[in-house]
Amino acid sequence: MNLLERNAMVTITPGFDSVPETLSQFRWKMHLSLPYPFPAKECVRQSVTILEKPFSFSIHNHYSRIIQTIRSGESGPVYFRVLLEDKRHPPGIYSDCVGFTREDLQSVVIFEETTDYTTPKEAFARADAKITACFDWLSSFLSACQRVAPYLTSWLVYPISMFDVGTVYHEVVAFCANHKQWHLLSSAVAVSLGRHLQRPTFVIEVPASVESDSPMDAANELLAEALMSLFRGMPRLTVLNAYTAVESLANIVFSRTKVAKLVSNNMPKEMAEETVEDERKRHRTEGNFLYHRGIKSASDRSLLEENKHQYDALLRLQDLRHKVAHTGYKPTTDEAREAHKVCCEAAQWLAGVAGFSTKPLLPDASASYPGFSTAFKDAQARSASEIELVRHLLGAVQVPDRANK
Repeated sequence: MNLLERNAMVTITPGFDSVPETLSQFRWKMHLSLPYPFPAKECVRQSVTILEKPFSFSIHNHYSRIIQTIRSGESGPVYFRVLLEDKRHPPGIYSDCVGFTREDLQSVVIFEETTDYTTPKEAFARADAKITACFDWLSSFLSACQRVAPYLTSWLVYPISMFDVGTVYHEVVAFCANHKQWHLLSSAVAVSLGRHLQRPTFVIEVPASVESDSPMDAANELLAEALMSLFRGMPRLTVLNAYTAVESLANIVFSRTKVAKLVSNNMPKEMAEETVEDERKRHRTEGNFLYHRGIKSASDRSLLEENKHQYDALLRLQDLRHKVAHTGYKPTTDEAREAHKVCCEAAQWLAGVAGFSTKPLLPDASASYPGFSTAFKDAQARSASEIELVRHLLGAVQVPDRANK
């Protein structure tokens, strides 16, 4: 439950008993809304390869999303259709459905697989893998766009995660032999449960004050930013922020413990601070000094001696960080994920050396909920139409209220 970013996308695909004989070709599509209008003069259109298959990729700033509620016959089951409507044209009239909602979107990303399938089931197959792969490609694309944006406005275009989007709409379109055109056959969704959480998966001790001067603050902020970068598909920033957090903390720990040691040996504090600062400046980026030789001279503790595996991993990470910083190397997602974990563990060790308060990697079981619940009731948080669609297709996993136990 603590890996919502990796494991909490639920992809729903419909079943098909039969389809009309006039429908002979089927294609898979998906669309998602960006949380900002995309800064391009014209619609973006590209042909790309994802999962070794051809896709068309496009971004548009002129669509509304229509979610129709349709009933089969007078007493048949209710189903949904999700359409994109061009805002540049007069709005459509949907009199043949039970109800519909229209959402004006800031920007829409569309991926369409240009492979033709013989059945809708084949087109929907592996939809979860397609959505994940499209998201990965989109993260790289938006990162590239952010890199070329003007420095002071680059925050207006940025990579997004499934958590940011919440819901992805995917569908199968079919080619009708009678009308000689493509028609929407069936709509479906993929949902980030993390985005729709109504109960926390863990609890924290709420800080009494927003003001803090803890020596751990900078490291904790950098490690949190590294994790967010990982989720947004920016592995370079994950590695750079994570290792910077550990390296800066190691410098602080060395200085504080070494000064305290010299002062305890009757050296005047000002002299001790000057001596230690001179030594720190000369070795501030040396891994062997920061995690073994220097820290041992200051505190009688060494990561090399206490946990050689972690020490070796940290030195390998330092090499990776230099490769990213000085050659522009782009680490894999797995490399970035491991880098963040190694740095969190190193930060814990350094905090222990200096006697600083630190954080666990994961919440204590007693501070966690035994499960999680999703609900889609807040129209201010999510659109009413999206809420109703997801509630119908997914429902909610409910956790018993502890107060009623």
